[in-house]
Amino acid sequence: MSEPEINELCIYPKLTHDAVCEQHREIMNSGALALAGVLPYMTLLLNRSRQIVYCNQAVLDSLGLDSMQEVLGRCVGEVFGCIHAEDAPEGCGFSAYCVKCGALKALAKGVAGEAGAGHCRMLRHAGNGIKALNVKVNTSPIEVAGMSMVVLTARNEDKDVRRRAMERLFFHDVLNLAGGLDGAMQSFAEEFQDVNPELAELMQSTARFLLEEIRAQKTLMAAESGDLLVRPEPVSTRNVTESAAALYAMHKAAQGVRVLVAEDLDDVELLTDRLLLNRLLGNMLKNALEATSVGQSVTVGCDRLSDGAAFWVHNPDYIPRDVQLQIFNRSFSTKGEGRGLGTYSIKLLAETYLGGKVSFRSHPEDGTVFTVVLPSSCPR
Repeated sequence: MSEPEINELCIYPKLTHDAVCEQHREIMNSGALALAGVLPYMTLLLNRSRQIVYCNQAVLDSLGLDSMQEVLGRCVGEVFGCIHAEDAPEGCGFSAYCVKCGALKALAKGVAGEAGAGHCRMLRHAGNGIKALNVKVNTSPIEVAGMSMVVLTARNEDKDVRRRAMERLFFHDVLNLAGGLDGAMQSFAEEFQDVNPELAELMQSTARFLLEEIRAQKTLMAAESGDLLVRPEPVSTRNVTESAAALYAMHKAAQGVRVLVAEDLDDVELLTDRLLLNRLLGNMLKNALEATSVGQSVTVGCDRLSDGAAFWVHNPDYIPRDVQLQIFNRSFSTKGEGRGLGTYSIKLLAETYLGGKVSFRSHPEDGTVFTVVLPSSCPR
């Protein structure tokens, strides 16, 4: 789709300052925006000429302003100090850079009578220099005191943007280190295989699970932020189930516990994301192993369905009713602080990204079974 022309985004001529002040008085007298004054995020009301006729205290606090009079009649870019706000003689909204402005596009939607949303990434004047500003903007048309207006809310995303950049850098560096360690451990394990096979296997599995834990955290953070990409490919349910069982049989939580594969394991071809499915099965097995006592068994299986497959993991432990009611809540755990992401991530990945459904049942006599039902083809 081609970018809109400037004159398509700014179609209404600006009003005089006196006319804007009159709109402001009518709006304040109506009492329609009393609630907006106490909202914690920046909220502005603009006329169809994109001139501000009201702002709440959050706007003044965020921009270091003393009074609403400082913003009346001005455009968003002018108030926020955008470095391009005065590039064109007509002011904010008319420079070549403005066509890319997420706030202007969202406002144009609002003026046209539709809800709009966008990300506004601008460089703004700050003292003697410039400063980057990232805000998430939402707009909606609204009738106030008999006048057609647009309400705009803005949430500062600077901290989120910086945090995500640091997270990407962190995971990039740590994964490189862990990947190198994994390769080194495999080389050492080959040399130790004849001397001490148990130590060789421990070295390999420890490095492998360290790498998997880091990848799991990266996947979870991407899933929660909406940045996770799904890459469907043909997957054999038998292959992924047997591979997961073999891998987690070497996990430290599996010491003294048998990991079994159901004898009636069905083999179904699914079109799904192999890596995310591996992550699901890994979390299901790890949770089951951590709940199972020495000498007992954890069983993993897969059943064919009419339009997909059901993966399940059974362990003999019973989950008390009060725990069952919180089982999928983020950070809820009976194992102490800093835990509780396993069942939450299973539900998040399966239901949000793979089009599946997660459930469980637990009885004192039969133990606990977690089930993930996936469709034959996951949504893209």
